[in-house]
Amino acid sequence: MARGSLGPHHAALSGHYILVTNRSQNWMGPAQMITERLKLLLTYQVSAWVRVRAAGAGGTVVGAVQNVNVALSVDGQWVNGGQVEASDDERWHEIGGSFRIEKEPVSSVMVYVQGPAPGVDLMVAGLQIFPVDRCKRFRYLQMQADQIRKRDVVLKLSGLDPTTFLGAVVMVKQTENSFPIGSCINRITLDNEDFVDFYVNNFNWAVFGNELKWFWTEPQQGAFNYRDADEMLDFCKTHSKEVRGHCIFWELESNVQPWVQALNRTDLSKAVQSRLSGLLGRYKGKFRHYDVNNEMLHGSFFQDRLGKGARAAMFKTAHQLDPAAVLFVNDYHVEDGDDTRSSPEKYADLVAGLLDQGAPVGGIGIQGHIDSPVGPIVCSALDKLAILGLPIWLTELDVSSSNEFVRADDLEVMLREAFGHPAVEGVMLWGFWELFMSRENAHLVDAEGEVNEAGQRFLELKREWLSEACGVVDDEEGEFRFRGFHGTYEVEIVTPCKKVCKTIVVEKVLLTHSLPLFLSCIRSQWGKSAMGRAPCCDKANVKKGPWSPEEDTKLRSYIEQHGTGGNWIALPQKIGLKRCGKSCRLRWMNYLRPNIKHGGFSEEEDSLICNLYVSIGSRWSIIAAQLPGRTDNDIKNYWNTRLKKKLLGMQRKERGHQGNNNGIRKRWSKNSLGLIFGRENRIECPNRFMMMSRNQITPTLPGLPVLAETRPKPHSDLEDGAAVFNGPLSFDQYFPICQSSSPPPQNPNCCHGAPVAMISPATVAAPQLGGGQGGLVFPCKAEETQRLANMEMQPDGLEFLLGEFIDTACADWYDMNNSMVFPTSLSHGLGTQNGLQVQKSCFSNDLIRSEMRTR
Repeated sequence: MARGSLGPHHAALSGHYILVTNRSQNWMGPAQMITERLKLLLTYQVSAWVRVRAAGAGGTVVGAVQNVNVALSVDGQWVNGGQVEASDDERWHEIGGSFRIEKEPVSSVMVYVQGPAPGVDLMVAGLQIFPVDRCKRFRYLQMQADQIRKRDVVLKLSGLDPTTFLGAVVMVKQTENSFPIGSCINRITLDNEDFVDFYVNNFNWAVFGNELKWFWTEPQQGAFNYRDADEMLDFCKTHSKEVRGHCIFWELESNVQPWVQALNRTDLSKAVQSRLSGLLGRYKGKFRHYDVNNEMLHGSFFQDRLGKGARAAMFKTAHQLDPAAVLFVNDYHVEDGDDTRSSPEKYADLVAGLLDQGAPVGGIGIQGHIDSPVGPIVCSALDKLAILGLPIWLTELDVSSSNEFVRADDLEVMLREAFGHPAVEGVMLWGFWELFMSRENAHLVDAEGEVNEAGQRFLELKREWLSEACGVVDDEEGEFRFRGFHGTYEVEIVTPCKKVCKTIVVEKVLLTHSLPLFLSCIRSQWGKSAMGRAPCCDKANVKKGPWSPEEDTKLRSYIEQHGTGGNWIALPQKIGLKRCGKSCRLRWMNYLRPNIKHGGFSEEEDSLICNLYVSIGSRWSIIAAQLPGRTDNDIKNYWNTRLKKKLLGMQRKERGHQGNNNGIRKRWSKNSLGLIFGRENRIECPNRFMMMSRNQITPTLPGLPVLAETRPKPHSDLEDGAAVFNGPLSFDQYFPICQSSSPPPQNPNCCHGAPVAMISPATVAAPQLGGGQGGLVFPCKAEETQRLANMEMQPDGLEFLLGEFIDTACADWYDMNNSMVFPTSLSHGLGTQNGLQVQKSCFSNDLIRSEMRTR
């Protein structure tokens, strides 16, 4: 994950680690003060590799799972920097997390590694803290979105004589992106007209906050309340919004109504069946999705009372009652690395276990209640879950920050990661209006209806994900091509005699539309035409080479009498010519047309050609469509043989005083042509994708898309979904720590429940490590300390976690086994090397000084 952020600038781990032994408290581990290295409101990514092992006789049993946490003490308050579960299985485990400091002043910040039970040795390698460069990541995600959310489209114009629609102007504008972006709504919000207006205009899906949950629809046994859900469904139907059903059951006991908690096993089983039949029978076919049993990674109320098969039975029964609904699992903290109970690996195991029991799981829900998100960490979680082959939805997305600009950045991270990942098929925001949010400082619109910076960013992304194109039909096949996002488009076609408007839909799957009059079909498939074109002739039996006068006469007289019929392929056979249909078309268009012109280009034509070239480059067929009687081949030849040389001569005269003429050709460009022929003659139109030049329509066509490198498919041998180092690390030497009398701040949710306090310095006559009060200290020889302190070379970045002074008599660097296996990169994120790293080079050989013993 760190490699995904730092990109090519990230140096590989050298294989060195530290070993912490003689631990008597959970919080004992390496620490360092980093107060002066951090900046306010900046998001930092945390990455580390850790391993645990039993510490000999009397130690923890081999194989026991230990929670290892990279934490920060911010003015005495615990901040989670990421955590992972590790066991004594001779493997290294990656910690990925993030944090951000939003309040000032901050007097002290200490980073430390903690968690394993007393008596368990802790090994730490590759710990890094660095700011995230979101701009580079966003550029990568834009390329990803272009690849997976767009397709190439071909509009075929038919029903008219080809000479009529040749040169017709086609304008395509997308009105709606089909990617699902919805929001949570409540019954009370529907009474707010401003809320309804914003929701209807900006979202295409809905999910109910509480109105479908069991404690709402049946607060007392037998007392049902479906009125709110019915009214909300009617609202969604009126405004053509799809709806997710959240949720049928909830595994957290705290969210189960008291009368259900009081039931015995038999009565609870009956109540579950009644809930399923009552809800799904009433709303069959009305909800597209259902969250069947919410938050199964964090609760087990129904499983504990009804047995391990209860969860799979819920899915099976729900599918029988409403076969059309897609059934989801749904949980939180899956994507941020902050909760070991809901890691992507555990979530994947849960889903795989349900599938093994025959549960018809159709989708994976990631709630997305997140703080300070980091793209590569989120993407890593999505990659690990995508191995299951099920669609992924962000089902309850919200980000919280008191600073609305920071909130806007966080929201953009999550939306772009979802939109740029091929496994994600939809996003649901958990509200947007200030008065109706479950989290503080998470709204996009304030109570007065003003859209804040986060809301503006959301609307900007919605506009970015709409496509538009404009151009001219430049061939007799009547085809216009563009690349656009999936969704609904308005197409406007303008010819000298009429204007036609049509609505089309570009879908993800292969499709063919038959539309009357102008648009006869749409075809596309990932950058290639979905419909192959049959050969126009039998190449072996057609004549090639120059045309004879007799052939010219036959072709001219037939077309003047009967026209082309719109089918050049069949034309040679009708005339009796042994020529290819394409050859006939080119002969007619370039030589035999009545109004054809050759040579003798006027100054006005020269000027128009140059203006068009400045706008659209060497698209000669489009340029020819704006010059009656001229052919693309004739214009191209004229440009290459005369006009370009003419321009170079004009440039030499105008720039002669600036230097010799040898550099003129090198400096020549399309931009300089605009200076010669007067860009002031072009004016920008309001629709932004058309330009007018000398009363001629000059389209600026979209360029070819730049596609990102294809994301590699996840490897099937990632059995646990995690990236770990393999191979034994059999070094028995130890790294002693001085045991302070007080622990650092602890996670209030941790099971060991250590008191919240700062580390105190040990009473040892040695320099403190980590930069000041509160750091761990190590015994050190006085002469070694002075000699190391006098060395000019100092570690860059945040230095090594154990500080700058290491006693060579009792402290060693240790080597990670040379056979270690680095994780396969699934994210391919872009990032930066700029900023803070706890060990920017701390495990590299240039900092392994000769006085330190290495292995």
